[in-house]
Amino acid sequence: MAYNREMKEKFLDLKATGLSINKIAVALGISRTTALRWAAQLQEQIETRESLAVEEILERHRLKRVAEIEDIAAMREKIREAIKARDFNNESLRELMSLDKHFGERSEKLIIGYSAHSGHYVRDLEHGGRYALPEEVRVNID
Repeated sequence: MAYNREMKEKFLDLKATGLSINKIAVALGISRTTALRWAAQLQEQIETRESLAVEEILERHRLKRVAEIEDIAAMREKIREAIKARDFNNESLRELMSLDKHFGERSEKLIIGYSAHSGHYVRDLEHGGRYALPEEVRVNID
């Protein structure tokens, strides 16, 4: 039986999502043998679509991390501004300093974790342990 290109496109889409050959065959109403043959014939295209799907997931994760790092940096800036405005004899100063430390440690963990996955963030030990970040997401983690 001859199948049109649209059917093979559906096969590629399903295979790239990780669906098994058996489930794809049932979903498309084709034989398991046909599905296996297409998998062999279209292996390069399947791998390309799988890679694209993984890259899309990683990009969403990266964007979420960058946004989280930016949020933490903004919170730390607000905390630092509040610290500057406070009288050093005030009891709540300890709380503010504790929060600053907490968010500093949290942002450092995020940045280090992010660098392990993407390589976009690089620890720069020659410059006091600071991190080299793209301009749009620079974060001060002193």
